[in-house]
Amino acid sequence: MNNLYLVFSMGTFKPYLSIIVTSRNDAHRLDLISRLRTTIDQWSKLCNEYRLATEYLMIEWNPPPEKPPLKSILQGIPLNEFFKIRIITVSETIHRKIDPQNTIPLHQMIAKNVGIRRAYGEFLLCTNLDIFPDSLLIQEIAKKTLQPGIFYRANRCDVPDNIYTIANHELENYSRNHIIRRMGMDARWPGLKVYKKQYCIYRYSLFRPSYPLLLILKRIILGEKKFNIARIDKEACGDFTLMSKHDWLKVQGYHEFPGYPLHIDSLALIKASLIGIKQHIFNKQCCVYHIDHTGSWTEETAHTLQIKKPYMTWKEIEKIILRMKEGFFIYNDPEWGLLNEKLSEVWVS
Repeated sequence: MNNLYLVFSMGTFKPYLSIIVTSRNDAHRLDLISRLRTTIDQWSKLCNEYRLATEYLMIEWNPPPEKPPLKSILQGIPLNEFFKIRIITVSETIHRKIDPQNTIPLHQMIAKNVGIRRAYGEFLLCTNLDIFPDSLLIQEIAKKTLQPGIFYRANRCDVPDNIYTIANHELENYSRNHIIRRMGMDARWPGLKVYKKQYCIYRYSLFRPSYPLLLILKRIILGEKKFNIARIDKEACGDFTLMSKHDWLKVQGYHEFPGYPLHIDSLALIKASLIGIKQHIFNKQCCVYHIDHTGSWTEETAHTLQIKKPYMTWKEIEKIILRMKEGFFIYNDPEWGLLNEKLSEVWVS
């Protein structure tokens, strides 16, 4: 088959883990192919090494007709019996039903919902294509002790974008020693942003004994309900949120807001917490690495640049949270994740 790809049936392959990512072959990342190859190579290598049956589920959203599809740029990707790639395509026609003006060519969270609905794994990791794991994290997941009723978070460690030049066997050691910034919470102190070194109290280790007192003070100042929200590790959670498929379905995936998905990943975790799903933060060594890039969106940059794409402010998110606390937990219709749409898919091997 021209050595490009093989299509095969599901057969006896029963993934424990589904990794859900989304993309399209366009210019939003000029180094898309390099990012894909670097991250998929590492996932494939580690899943094989620790015998973790995994499907890498790519949702190709609104593919540009003038560009080759994603499956055609995966030539030579090293796969194995424990790591398979499946691509589900959401056509331009379906995209236009959601976004008639094509304001945002790729609706990331709706795409991930497509994956959540159709994933075969027992546990689903929603992440992004420029994320790859440390081997210690894969070892932990490969123990198969993950539990329903818990959502799992891991720190995101940004590494230089020259990582493509590093040999595969040196990639992990290089990443561990070239962390630009760490995002997420310390498993010992959920509620404190100890990795934010611009805060003086977190910059120096001599203040560390005061952390328990800081948590007590924060709980008193915020009150129990707000403190419980503050303890949720929302930083970069779109790059790593892992829970059982059953729990993802209970949460209803991500809020299908047809605009830029600012804060939408955090909202999913808050909803999970409010319906009784507990949080577990992996220790700092069990992290994922993110290939650094410019252009990340925040409310501040959107306001400063006067960007016109629709997005939800944190104040609007807080209104939804308030309704959730009052018992209204439904934010998507029953067909979320394009449940009733017939989508094309291919397994790649």
